[in-house]
Amino acid sequence: MKRNVYLEGELGEKYGKVREIEANNVAEVFQCLAANFKDFTQYLIELDEKGFDLRCQALTRTQLSSPRFSVSLRSLCSAMAS
Repeated sequence: MKRNVYLEGELGEKYGKVREIEANNVAEVFQCLAANFKDFTQYLIELDEKGFDLRCQALTRTQLSSPRFSVSLRSLCSAMAS
């Protein structure tokens, strides 16, 4: 399913604020970004090591605030690297 992905702050400046991505879940969004930007996974790992917290929020058209997802950067990046 095509989804609009909004990256805020430094992520948005570096990788684009809005992207349309074919993905069924949050992990597939990250996999797509990692496949298209060679430094994406390493950048997320560096943010995690510096203590930054990444929060993902999935928005539906009828419920703008749920469901919400928190993603563990280290486990997600480890899965993408393998």
